[in-house]
Amino acid sequence: MIDIFEIGSIKRLPLGTDYPNVVAAVFGIMARCPAGTELVIDGTGVGKPVCDMFRWRGIAPWAVTATAGIEQTMDTGRRVAHVPKLTLISRIQALLFEGRLKVHADLPEAGAFLEELRDFRVEYSAAGHMTYGAKSGRHDDMIAAAAVAAWRLSDGVGGWGPPSEHLAALALGIATANAFSRARPWVIGLDLGKVNDPTVIVVMRRTSVESSVAQNITGQHMTKVRETAEREAERLADEAVKKTADLDNRVAWRKRFDEIASRATPNHPEVGVGSVQYVNGPHCSSEYSRGSIEYTEQQRTRGNGA
Repeated sequence: MIDIFEIGSIKRLPLGTDYPNVVAAVFGIMARCPAGTELVIDGTGVGKPVCDMFRWRGIAPWAVTATAGIEQTMDTGRRVAHVPKLTLISRIQALLFEGRLKVHADLPEAGAFLEELRDFRVEYSAAGHMTYGAKSGRHDDMIAAAAVAAWRLSDGVGGWGPPSEHLAALALGIATANAFSRARPWVIGLDLGKVNDPTVIVVMRRTSVESSVAQNITGQHMTKVRETAEREAERLADEAVKKTADLDNRVAWRKRFDEIASRATPNHPEVGVGSVQYVNGPHCSSEYSRGSIEYTEQQRTRGNGA
């Protein structure tokens, strides 16, 4: 049997969504998930205060903080963990390359999710420290949400995530291990938005299939994902062509506007030969309300022939 990790939903909230609305959005998604679905939050930065907001509403999430170290620490009582970011991301990439990470091909964000995985990299600072993240100008928010969800669903296998009671009983050689509770198969991963990154909610489940079935499913899935990525690339190319055409139209319009504006204003055909009365512009004669001081002065001036 092989464990398959399936992403059934990726939701990006509008940039700048406040945390009470984030909590409300997660509650709405949890209401549609199976009973017992767990919540895992990327606790880096402001994640811990948001965890308190969920606890106040009766949900005890896991807070996973990505670190720059190499050691994983966990406090199962407080449901807090510190996990190396490189470990989190490399695990997601490994699942994808092994064919064990499935992204629903019809998801609008499927192509963007794969792009984030490809763009993620390890770089070295001037001081020689490793930094992890997307390349300049790109995001890794979907990866972060998926990574913490996969961490929780892994059930402690290979030291990855907190082990369930069932796995701990197996490790201790307890004969009645099957009587202990297993890891729940549904998890919601939440990566909280920052200044330039939106909040992302990922719904993931773990299911077990025979190895032969997994290979067949993986082949079909990767074909669909490839097709989705190709459709997304075509859409972006079409948008680029449209933007170029719009720019050309704006340039042509501006050229025509400048050409018309540079022409001398012709006399109206009905005016004929004689003086032209301007109704606007710098040559327009001002007209004031009857009875006003300005109107009286204007009439007096006209009467004197000025």
